Amino acid sequence: MKIDFARLRLAALRAALGICPIAFVSMANADVTPPGQPFTLSWEMPSSNVDGTPLVDLLGYYVYVGDSPDGLMPMWFVPADLSNLQVAYVATGDYYFAISAVNADGVESDRTGPVMQTVQ
Repeated sequence: MKIDFARLRLAALRAALGICPIAFVSMANADVTPPGQPFTLSWEMPSSNVDGTPLVDLLGYYVYVGDSPDGLMPMWFVPADLSNLQVAYVATGDYYFAISAVNADGVESDRTGPVMQTVQ
């Protein structure tokens, strides 16, 4: 059996130094969006680490997207000074999004729960 020690160390580092989870605040134009019409993902910026210390080294956010809640992949990196992202899809379908925060050391927070946007 092969064990991925790098992943185990990263998991331990996240548990010890992790950023407090972030949460979606809103999704403008939610429900159904016409193809090509932009919608906005917005989130609340984290202010502390899991251990309660102030978050002073926030690098930015990874925005994950997929066609199912279990199939999310990182798609965009958003700088720390922004708390929203405007997105437009030309293909119809249901799109799922989640966001995580990452600090200057590359420590990533837990992802938000996925939210869905339908493009018709």
